Amino acid sequence: MLRTDRRLIRIAAAAALTSAIGACSTDMNLSDLDPSRKIAVLTRPAWLTYSGHEQEALTLRPVAETDLIGREGQCAAGPGGAATGEPGQMQTGIALQMTECEVVSRAGAPDNIEFGVNERGERALALTFMRGPRPGIYRFAAGRLYSIERGPEPLAPAKQQQKPPAKKSRV
Repeated sequence: MLRTDRRLIRIAAAAALTSAIGACSTDMNLSDLDPSRKIAVLTRPAWLTYSGHEQEALTLRPVAETDLIGREGQCAAGPGGAATGEPGQMQTGIALQMTECEVVSRAGAPDNIEFGVNERGERALALTFMRGPRPGIYRFAAGRLYSIERGPEPLAPAKQQQKPPAKKSRV
């Protein structure tokens, strides 16, 4: 008898706890099982974008001629374009979907430039940076960065090894 009472109390406590936890839920509508509606309601946090502007992440402006690097490796000066920066002056990061000139203004002048056309007939560009804060190969399609391959890290200066002091011999 005592055993049955304890079991009944445990079942009642579990049911009460389940009800209390369920009451904390904001979505009580079980008939809406389409997850895409719930995802559409969520907004993208600002930290997911390279610039911190939510609207900019949702719609990218079209790439203009001033956003593209010329054959000499220089960006056109003007609105939307940036002059070639000096290596080591990178103050902010580099993110995918940036334009060619945005990357050059942040990373400095590239060591090598390869122009081409991809399989879709779009402009393809590969910039190689051997030095600077972020060495690597940056690949662009239609003026936008789509791939970053990490390059070798700059070598740290070699430390001179100190010889242990010579032991004095007792004669």
